[in-house]
Formats: sequence, C-alpha cells, structure tokens
Amino acid sequence: MKIHSYEDLETYLQNWINFHGEGNYDFNGALHLTRALLRNMKKHAIDSDFDELNEIFQPDERDVLKLMCRKLS
Repeated sequence: MKIHSYEDLETYLQNWINFHGEGNYDFNGALHLTRALLRNMKKHAIDSDFDELNEIFQPDERDVLKLMCRKLS
C-alpha cells in the first residue's frame, strides 16, 4: 500500500487487522505498532503537545487508553 497523506495512513491503521491483511486480529502486532508510536512521541514530542489529548480522542478512545494504563499498572 502506498500512503500519500495523513488521511491514507489513518485509514490504513484504522482498518489494519494483521500484517497479512486477512484472518484473525493480531493484538500483539497492534501493540508493537503502538510501542513504536510511543517511542516516536518520546523522541520528538514536547510537553505542550499533550495538552490537546482531550480534543483529539473521543470518549470511547480514551476508555481504551485508560484500560491499557490500568493493565500496565
């Protein structure tokens, strides 16, 4: 797949199931993608970037993040 815009990337990631494109959802693979994004944020983001979190995430998306944080603690 060729990704030419932010919208292409977002659509690809929203529809991603696994690295083969069909079959069962690869939760472990999704977590590795999430880990890569967290490493990217750690490397490049500044504190003020995180001030927009409530504006970016919908309530159900925040619930998933909260669940992840609870499972990590």
